[in-house]
Amino acid sequence: MEDIVAKAVSAATAVIRNEFNKVIADLRERIERTEQRLSAIEQAGKIAEVLGADQVRMNETISRTHEKSRQYDLTANEVAQYLRRNNLRIRGLTVTQNEDCRKVVTEFIRKNLHVHIGEDGIESAYTIWARSRAEQATSSPFSRQVLPVVMVRFLRRDERDNVIRNRRLLKSTKYSIVENLTKLNIEVLNRLRNSDLVQKTWTWNGHARALLRNGKKVQVKPFQLIENAQQLG
Repeated sequence: MEDIVAKAVSAATAVIRNEFNKVIADLRERIERTEQRLSAIEQAGKIAEVLGADQVRMNETISRTHEKSRQYDLTANEVAQYLRRNNLRIRGLTVTQNEDCRKVVTEFIRKNLHVHIGEDGIESAYTIWARSRAEQATSSPFSRQVLPVVMVRFLRRDERDNVIRNRRLLKSTKYSIVENLTKLNIEVLNRLRNSDLVQKTWTWNGHARALLRNGKKVQVKPFQLIENAQQLG
């Protein structure tokens, strides 16, 4: 009887052990699969982190390159404008082919601006042709007309400044006098003219200035927002 019980117990124990081992093996397999999934997730996270860091560094490099390029543009623009510091443009003044342009300009300045200047005070003067701002906005290029513009380079800066100070005397006439701006500074001036914040625009020494509708006077540089512009006294 005891032998029969011992055999039965041994057989039952073997069955339980086998089942237990199967359960353990199944658990181990599940744990391994879970570990593999976690490892894959961690690896993917590291890759994403690396890619994200690379993207951040790339964006920073692009931003620095863009800022350097902008600084180069600003420096080149300042140099170009400085070289034009003695120049003015007289719009609407017609000089015929047989006339001495410097003499015509000198007489125009004396008569219309009451600035006494000799012909030797003008280094050079010549006519170019340009479209007015109103005509530039015309849709059809065939309907645009060009206007005479006399480019004047003064020998002395103070005489040039006296001329531009008195340009207000040309109001309500067909003539006007403007500074010889660089392309970039012209873009700044046009941006100010098209802004709802601006009431009036002008330039001085190649710098674009504006009277805002809130009464403030500002000087705006290229690439600069009106809100961040230097306020004038």
